[in-house]
Parts: sequence; structure tokens; C-alpha cells
Amino acid sequence: MSAAIDAHGGFINKFLGDGFLAVFGAPGRSADHAQRAVEAALAMESLLGAFNAELARAAEPSMEIGIGLDTGEVIVGNVGSANRLEYTVIGGAANRSSRIEQLNKILGTRILVSENTYRKCGLGGGRALGAQRVRGLDQPLVLVTVGERA
Repeated sequence: MSAAIDAHGGFINKFLGDGFLAVFGAPGRSADHAQRAVEAALAMESLLGAFNAELARAAEPSMEIGIGLDTGEVIVGNVGSANRLEYTVIGGAANRSSRIEQLNKILGTRILVSENTYRKCGLGGGRALGAQRVRGLDQPLVLVTVGERA
């Protein structure tokens, strides 16, 4: 999965258990960060298909992924103390992405994108899911699903 992130100009900021936080458009700005993030997610979905085919040939159970994407202003940089610094991303968009990702299991989707990110990515083929309650947000967030499970 990391190859898909790298190929689309993103970077993996940190691994979180069986997942990771990938960032596009930082530390340097890029006008097409939303498009590159969605394209990376679609590439990951394609790689998953190939990986699951290998698992099937080995009579192993398939794997599943969930991806959540949002776009917005964040703080990117070294955070911590003199004894322990960590390069990280802090802000609403990072938090929303994580919470959007968690909705994939509930909604039966694989790639969920905020409406804001979907508009900015300029790609078609998505299916609007309407306003969804997202943990930690006062107002529902309009989500779009893209990819094979759209």
C-alpha cells in the first residue's frame, strides 16, 4: 500500500496498528493534493484486488481495507518536547479523515471521501451517500464513495 502512496506524491506520516496516516500536499503545497490522494486510494484498492487473488490461490482468506479522505488546513511539523520530537499532522482534516475511515465498515464501503475533497479531486465516478453522522462532529458530513464499492 505504501507504494501507491509514494507513486502519487504522498508520504506515510505514521503507522497506526494495522493502518497508517498518509499526507498529500504537505510539507510543500500542491494544488492537486486531493486528486493525488483519491488516485492513491484507488490504486490501493487495485493492489488489494491483486493481493487477494494471491491469497485465494494459496487458499487463504481475503483481506479488506477502509480508507477515509478529507481535505483542509492542518499543522504539519515537529511536535513534542526537547527530549522527544515527532513529525506529525494535527488538525480537523486529519481527525475527520480518521473518523470517516471508521464509517466504511458501517456503510459497507471501502473508500469514503468528504464532499469537499471529492469536489477538489476533479474525478468522477463517485456515489454521494448524503449527510452522515461522524463521531466528534456537531454537524453531519456529506460523504462520497469511490472505487469498486461505489
